[in-house]
Amino acid sequence: MTISRTMACLLAVAAASAVLLTSCNGKASKKETAAPQKETVRNPHTGNPMFIHISAPASLTDNAARTEYILSHYWDKVSLRDSLWINSYKEMDMAIVRFLSLARANPDQKVSEKAIRDMVNLMQTEATPKVYDMMSGILDKYLYGPNSELRNDRYYTIILDEQLKNPNLSPAQKATAREKLHTITKSRQ
Repeated sequence: MTISRTMACLLAVAAASAVLLTSCNGKASKKETAAPQKETVRNPHTGNPMFIHISAPASLTDNAARTEYILSHYWDKVSLRDSLWINSYKEMDMAIVRFLSLARANPDQKVSEKAIRDMVNLMQTEATPKVYDMMSGILDKYLYGPNSELRNDRYYTIILDEQLKNPNLSPAQKATAREKLHTITKSRQ
């Protein structure tokens, strides 16, 4: 083995070891061996989180495939664990409007519905309680508001169904979700 190849191997081993070992006791940490954490991109002026838009790969030339990719990966670069999203309401509002507009314009509604379900599940597993409440309020405003151009009972039903499955919601929040679901179901008939 040449010296340069040996050095390259040693560097690779050292890098892998640094990831697996904690500084305290040399034992592998679940947190460090798990999937990489999402990075929060910050506005250089305010320090608040910013939404990073996803682009479809150039290899996807079909519009349906591009839209499906974007919907599926729309939230990939957003860390909802960052409580400073509360200070970025407008940014999150615009991100949700873009997401809902894209879902609505997508000809394959099954893909759109899955993307909405995935977004709610991401909110439930990743978001801090305040970020979750903020996003739920924005979704409520656009999908349930009587004067909203984005009002969509089907999408909102998906969100309410997922909320009712959420073990972290209070009984009062679940009661509100049930009431809205009942109202939507009643108005459909």
